[in-house]
This record gives sequence, structure tokens and C-alpha cells, in this order.
Amino acid sequence: MKIFKKLYLLLSLAVVLPFASCSDDDNDSRFETIDIPSELLAEGIAVEPAGGTTSFVAKSSVPVQTRIESADVDKDGNPTDASWLTASVSGNIASGYTVTVAAEPNEGKTARSAKVHVFAQNVARTVLVKQTSAYVVPEPGPDATIKDISAIDLAKLMTTGVNIGNTMEVPSGETGWGNPKVNQEYIKGLKALGFNAVRVPCAWDSHVTDKNKNTIDPDWLARVDEVVGWIVAEGMYAIVNIHWDGGWLENNVQNAYSEEINKKQHDYWTQIAAQLKRYDEHLLFAGMNEPGYNTDAQAEQSVQNIIKYQQTFINAVRATGGNNSLRHLIVQAPSTNIDLSVKDNYIKHMPVDPVSGKLFVEVHFYDPSDFTILEKDNDWFQGSRVKWFWGAANLVAGSDRNSTGHDENSVATQFAKMKSAYADKGIPVILGEYATSIRSNATPLDKHEASRALWNEVVTREARKNGCIPFYWETGGDINRTDGKAKCQYAIDGIMRGVQASTYPF
Repeated sequence: MKIFKKLYLLLSLAVVLPFASCSDDDNDSRFETIDIPSELLAEGIAVEPAGGTTSFVAKSSVPVQTRIESADVDKDGNPTDASWLTASVSGNIASGYTVTVAAEPNEGKTARSAKVHVFAQNVARTVLVKQTSAYVVPEPGPDATIKDISAIDLAKLMTTGVNIGNTMEVPSGETGWGNPKVNQEYIKGLKALGFNAVRVPCAWDSHVTDKNKNTIDPDWLARVDEVVGWIVAEGMYAIVNIHWDGGWLENNVQNAYSEEINKKQHDYWTQIAAQLKRYDEHLLFAGMNEPGYNTDAQAEQSVQNIIKYQQTFINAVRATGGNNSLRHLIVQAPSTNIDLSVKDNYIKHMPVDPVSGKLFVEVHFYDPSDFTILEKDNDWFQGSRVKWFWGAANLVAGSDRNSTGHDENSVATQFAKMKSAYADKGIPVILGEYATSIRSNATPLDKHEASRALWNEVVTREARKNGCIPFYWETGGDINRTDGKAKCQYAIDGIMRGVQASTYPF
């Protein structure tokens, strides 16, 4: 019986199979074909940096579709965005299918590529589309002659500065927090407003191409170089730092000393300093931003770590030679706090620069914080209130939005501490950040704007009077990021009144 059943099954298949092989079903995988010229499959398609469209013909026995996939990966090995390329299909089986690819202009500094998959149900072909970049990395010019002048004398040349905030320090990229890329017109606009110095907060750790070697992306180094070049070309002074940068440095200062972190500090500054070595005294380097600080039993450890990492910064820059042998360098007080900066545990153990008279110390100022940076009521603790008004002339009777702490006299007292502790001893001070938030909902609004203008004026004036060079923290609210023109002219006017009302004491 078993033999009979097997024989019957074989005979049945012999009858059925010939009929199956003659099926007219176009979806049968054995009849699906996609023919694309072999040279396209082998070499791909090259499109111009300016973008545009191009097409090729795919001969197919069945209708085809397309799918785009990036052929590039980022530093973490993840596919990059391929939305710059699109593909469409027209035609039919008889005439062939025309695949049209459209590329956007490549405004980046590197070439890019993407795969165009042409496919049916069970067959696919892939054409690589490659697009070059029009960007040419400029050849560095000759080293400018750096002047051998003291930090005290250099400070008198910097009247007032501004930050390019929330831009080049953004870990996800220059435009990641909503600001456009820095352009030359914007830099020219800053000068026209009255600033003669620019602080450029920078991220570096997020632009590393080889984490084992701490290698910074050369395109990013070139981009920072480009922005510094625009600043210096206007006769302005530039400060380049390692900013928050994801917190790899400043958020770990409170922890135990780390050789890994110290090596990053050394490797990054070696590369930054080498890239920017040709600039003269118009460029300064700042080793950190706001190094963390513990107020508990680990406070001393925090200070010791800050000093060690700052010493590594100084040593790395000096080792690159050339103009960096005389470059003015900036070290940051613990938490960039004025009161912490004048404590013996920092001021008596500061890092040592082998080159005499080239060191600045940096602090930041945001007092009173409920007026300057508190974002909303109860944000920090129950009962905290955002304050809209500051300065005796601007207080509103009966309002709970009056800021009564840290008045004009308090501001003067704080900056006098910096003069006594540092500037009088030959170490001028960089006021790296100071600003007040814009409270568009303040009522009456004119009193709020007058308060911001007055605070800007007072801080600028008292800083300069005490040997501190002010750098306003600006993120696009007060100054237009495309042309450098004032959006809140009253705020800029306040800064410039402070400059006019003060005299650098040295």
C-alpha cells in the first residue's frame, strides 16, 4: 500500500507541473527581471554639488518601486540622513521604467552618498548616487606675528564682548538648538553694534571621529577656524573654549581625578591649539567653561581636580609652540563663581603658566538669579518667583515681581573682590557670561525692559571699573543671528552706556 501511494503522488505531480510552468501570472518570481546598465551598477551616478536631477532606465518585466537608503554612517556607526535625495518612477513594462533621482545642493563640507534601490516583489537592483561638496578647506595663511604683551595690557584693548551662545557648543551640531549657522555678515553686525570681542563657546567631544585616539573631526576644526578668522578679520578679539560639551569635563570635576578625562583635555587642546596656532594676540584660549564644584566634604577634591585639568590645558597649548608660546590663556574659577574664586583653596593654588603675565581668570555673573535666569515660578523650589523688575527706579509699587536682592551696590561689591584678588596682582578677569532673560509676559513691559537695560549697564560698568572684561551671553533673543542687528536695542544700549560710564583701571 505504501508503494502504491508514492507512485500515485509522483504521477499527479507529473501532470500538474507542466501546467504550472505555463502560468501567465506576472507576479511569479521566476519571471521578474530588472535590467539596469552594468556600468551604473558598478560605478553609480555622480551628481554636482549644486544638486539637480538625473535619470536612468530600468527594463523590467513587472512594475518597479524605489527606496532611498543612506550609504554613509556617522561617527557612532549610525546611518546618516538621506533626505537630500529623492527618486521617482515613470514608464511601463513595454517602454521601460525611467527612474529620476533629484539631489539637493550639498552645503556641507564633505561628500555624501546614498543608495537607490529599484525593486519588485522578489528582485532588486541598487544604484549608488554620489555627491561631492563644493567646499574647499582653505590653506592656512602664514602665522601672524603675535605681540609679547601682558594680559593686563591686552585687557585694556578689549572694551566689551559678546557670546555666540547656543550655537557652536551644541552637541548635536551648530543648528541643533534653533540658531542658524554663524555667517560673516553676523560677525560684521556685532562689530557695528559696538562689540570688539567675541566669545565662541565650542563643543569638541561630540565632533570626535576616533574615540580611541580622541581625534577631532578636521572639518569641525576648520569650521571653528573659519569663524575665528571672520572675527579676527574685523579687528576683534576671539575667545575659543571647551564649553559644556555634554558635560564630559565640567560635570566630572566633582568626582575622583580621572586619567581618561585628563587625556581628553590634553588631546583636544593639542589639536585645537595646533589648528589655530597662526593667529596673533587677537585669539585667546579658555580651558573650561563652568567647572563643577561640590560644597560638601568633596569640595577640596573639586578644586584640586579643576587645577589639575587646567594645568593640562596650559601645558598642552604651550607644547604646540609658535604663537601659542605667547598665547593668552584663561582659567576658570570653581563654578565660575566670584565668591569661590577668591577663596584660598583656589587662588593660592592656581595652575602655573611657564610664560609670565599671560594668564586671565574667568568668572560668570547672574545675580540676582530670580531676575536673570529663573524660568518659571516654583521652578527651583516651592515659593520661588520669577522677578521682572530690577533697580530702584524700575520697581513697581505693590508688585510681587520686584527683585530687591543684589542691587547696584551689591554688584559693585562683587566685582571689587575680583579687582583686589586678581587684577591688582596682574591677572585681569574675563567676565565670560552675564545676561538677563527676556520676560515677554511682564506687565508693565516697559518697566521690565528698563530693568534689563539698567542691569546690563550696571554690570558692564562695574566689571570694567574693576579690571574685568565683560562678555554678554546672547543666544539670539537680543541680536538677529543672520545680520547681527539688534532685536532688543534697549538691551544693547544698556551695555554700551556701561562701557561709556567706565574706565579700565590699568
